Amino acid sequence: MRKVDVGASIEWIGSAFRTVRAHPTEFLVMGLIFTLIPLVPLLGGIVILLLGPALLAGMIYAAHEADQGRTPKIGQLFQAFQEGDRIGSLIALCLPVFAAGILMILVAMPIIMAIAGSGKIDASTLSDQAALAAALHPILAGMAGRLLLTFALIVVIAFITGMLTFLAAACIMLGHDPAFTAMRKSFAACARNFGAYFVTVLLLGLGLGLVRVMLSLLLPDLLAALLTSTPYYALLGPLTYAAYRSIFGDDVSHREDEAVAPPPPISHTFEA
Repeated sequence: MRKVDVGASIEWIGSAFRTVRAHPTEFLVMGLIFTLIPLVPLLGGIVILLLGPALLAGMIYAAHEADQGRTPKIGQLFQAFQEGDRIGSLIALCLPVFAAGILMILVAMPIIMAIAGSGKIDASTLSDQAALAAALHPILAGMAGRLLLTFALIVVIAFITGMLTFLAAACIMLGHDPAFTAMRKSFAACARNFGAYFVTVLLLGLGLGLVRVMLSLLLPDLLAALLTSTPYYALLGPLTYAAYRSIFGDDVSHREDEAVAPPPPISHTFEA
C-alpha cells in the first residue's frame, strides 16, 4: 500500500477524464444505465443499493481494460455477474451503506421529533414550500447548536462509510479480496491517504452540486439530474481504478503477472 500526496487526487480525476474522453460512448452509456436504474419506481433504489457496487466493479474492470490498451465494452458493466466468486462480496458492500443510513436517521431523530411535535407542520404546510419554510425557520433557529452537531455527525458517518467502500469494489474485482478484507484495505488506504481522498470527495461533490444547481435553473429537474449524474457515474469507475492503481499498483501488477504467467516447462530429462 503506497502513501500518495494530496495532489494525487488531481491525477486520479485527470486520469478518469482521459479514460472517458478516449472511450466516451462506452463509459457514458454505462453511466447512463447507472443513472436510470434508481429512477425505476419501487425497485430502482433497492436494486442500486444491492447491486450498485457490482455495477461499479464492472466499470472499474472496463477502466482496467482501457488502461491495458484494450477496448472497453458496455457489457463489461455487468462483468461481476459473470464471475460468481466475487458477486457475493460485492453485494456485501451495501452493508456499511445500509448501516450508515440507519445511523444517520437515529442521529437526526431528535430534530425530526422536535419538528413533528411542534404542532406547526401539517399536510397543508407540507404541500406549500413557502409555508413550510416559514414554519421550520423558528423551530430550527431554536436548536441551531443541535442542528450543527447533527450535521457534523452525519458528515463523519458519511466519510467513514466512504472510506470503507471507496476502493473496496476495486479490491474485490481486481485484487480478488473477500468483502471485509476489501473494506478494511479501503479504509486503511483512505486513512493513510486522507488528504487525497478528502480532496477527491470535495472536488467531485462540489463540482456535481454546482453543475446540478446551474442546470436546475435552466432545465427540468429530471433532465438536469440525467445530465449531471451520467457523466459523474461515467467518471466514477475510471477514477476509482486510477486511485486503486496509484495506491495498490503492485497488487494489480502481481495479479496480472499471475494471470498470464506461463506454465513451468516440462522436463524431458530422467534420472537413471
